[in-house]
Amino acid sequence: ERRVALVFTAPYIGIPSVSTSLSLSHQRENERAFGLTKNGIDLTFTWRPRRLFGMSVSGAIENNRIGVLGSESYEQLLEDTTDLRLRQLLRVPEGTSTLVATEVTASVDFRDSPFTPTKGFYATVTAEYARTLRPAEIERDGERIVFDSNHFRLLGTFNGYIPIGEKLVFATQLRLGRVVHLNSESKTYPNRQFFLGGVDTVRGYLQDSMVPQDLAEAIQDGLVDNTAAVVQGGDSFMVLRGELRFPIFGDIGGGAFVDLGNTWIDTGGRPFQSGGLNPFELRPTAGLGLRINTPVGPIAFDYGILLLRRTYLNSISEPFGSFHFSIGLF
Repeated sequence: ERRVALVFTAPYIGIPSVSTSLSLSHQRENERAFGLTKNGIDLTFTWRPRRLFGMSVSGAIENNRIGVLGSESYEQLLEDTTDLRLRQLLRVPEGTSTLVATEVTASVDFRDSPFTPTKGFYATVTAEYARTLRPAEIERDGERIVFDSNHFRLLGTFNGYIPIGEKLVFATQLRLGRVVHLNSESKTYPNRQFFLGGVDTVRGYLQDSMVPQDLAEAIQDGLVDNTAAVVQGGDSFMVLRGELRFPIFGDIGGGAFVDLGNTWIDTGGRPFQSGGLNPFELRPTAGLGLRINTPVGPIAFDYGILLLRRTYLNSISEPFGSFHFSIGLF
């Protein structure tokens, strides 16, 4: 097993306020049930004339090769894997595939501090075009199966901070994402799907454990087994969060929060169809947290509780609550 990464950066390339970076990566993972080889190249140009505004353009190419060991199928492996690290490794199609992607990101930052903001707002919008140069092809039971991707991935994040008196701050965040396919045969490349749950999305859920709404409805109707929901991401999502931050003593503070969010698999060509993103189907969670302020941002301990559990799903997908640790807050 090995992980090799080389990163070259140039803070100035002759154009004012423009920097660039080039990264090369290679990874080999040997697991009991599968083997994975990943290679990638990423070139990024960043333009930041002022702290208030920034834009970046990047191009990337990645090659992934995954082989399942033993007689277990790739689908069965996905269903049986509950370890988060293994689930993240399995976010590539079976076989060998090569993906090229171009991404443009723009951001505005009117916060009074990037680490512990108390007023202002921050917004970032990302658009990515991704396509498989070499689709993943496998043969199973005499049938040729091809996995091909040709889609746009759109993502927006909007944060706002409102001071209340001299000591309280109300922080809010809205995040939206959507994958748009450009032909009927396209499927979302697995590591481009949206996975909800965890400290950066909905804190009542474990990391990346939320089951998409349309898949949950299919499980409720008995169309699929509950275990199939363990590693499923979505093609659209919405997250709405609010948090009241208050001091306790010295550099120790607290936070009371409500996180709402959901994801959907609603793109054509998939087993389950739905009406798409619906803000009235957001899953509600709430909780409390402890913050310890440091020069590079707060250290946060949060515990979120599911306010409306889907009891027909398993306890991994719908726990009573979840504990989270992070450095930094939205």
